[in-house]
Amino acid sequence: MASGSRKVVIAALAGNAMIAVTKFAASVYTGSSAMMSGGVHSVVDTCN
Repeated sequence: MASGSRKVVIAALAGNAMIAVTKFAASVYTGSSAMMSGGVHSVVDTCN
């Protein structure tokens, strides 16, 4: 894998992980089950 491609993949993983963390935090703050579901979906996207 080219060095530039590796950086892009790592940046995308970090971005998806931060989105998941933000959605879980919003879920806890608001009590929203939809946000919890969104957080789980973001974790699955990150792992995928």
